[in-house]
Parts: sequence; structure tokens; C-alpha cells
Amino acid sequence: MDETVRKTLQISAKRISFLNPKWDGFVKDLVLEVIRKLGVPAPNRSNVRAELYKHLLYEEGDKFKPHKDTEKIDGMFGTLVICLPSEHEGGEVYLQHGKDSLELSTATTSAYGYYYLAWYADVTHEIKPVRKGYRWVLTYNL
Repeated sequence: MDETVRKTLQISAKRISFLNPKWDGFVKDLVLEVIRKLGVPAPNRSNVRAELYKHLLYEEGDKFKPHKDTEKIDGMFGTLVICLPSEHEGGEVYLQHGKDSLELSTATTSAYGYYYLAWYADVTHEIKPVRKGYRWVLTYNL
């Protein structure tokens, strides 16, 4: 991995399991909210599922330069990121599609709460460098 483009620790989905019996239900409910907000037409919503892709740890200085997601599973149209409670500064997410852009901070609730983000696969996104602490995220393919 070229660390000038992407620097983060990664754990593949095959090596991750969840003991919390409510986790799968939480993710399913979150997906329903996300696809509604993304504007997925109602008739297609029942077909959407989230497939865990990776668990990422961004340490101080870690980042991911601007890029678009590639299709990792058949029919993939987007990405869901769940930021787990882990206090950090920096690591802002910059999204761009055409002339529209948006920068979001995951640090505001990082100490005690989770934060989620989702975007279509054709959206260019960047993770700015983490300045302090650790940014833990789960990434899902939609």
C-alpha cells in the first residue's frame, strides 16, 4: 500500500466478529435510514444490504487521499462508514460530487458516541490526517 496515498491499519471482514446480539439489527436499521436519505427508491430498498468490508484504524498522521470506491461486490452502489467511539481530532471526511462538496467532522462525538456517513460509489472522498487520538471505523459495502 502506498502510504503517500493511504495510511491506515486494516482488518479484513473475515477476521471480525461481533458478540453483541443486537449489532446486526442495528446495522439493518441504519441501512434503512441511510438508503432513505440517499434517495434510493422505495421499491428497491428491500434489496439493499450492508456487507462488512473492513475495520480501519487511523492513528495520528494517518489519512486517505481523494479517491472513488471501486465495486467490491456485485451490485455495490455505495459505502457506509460507522465511526466507533474513540476520541480523536482531525480525520475530517471531505466529499465531492461534480461541483458539490461537503466536509464532515467525525471528531465532535468521537469520545462517547458513534457517527455514520454514507455516499454513492461515484462520490470522490478523502480522509484528512488525524491530528490526535485514534479514529476507528467499520466500512460496509452497500
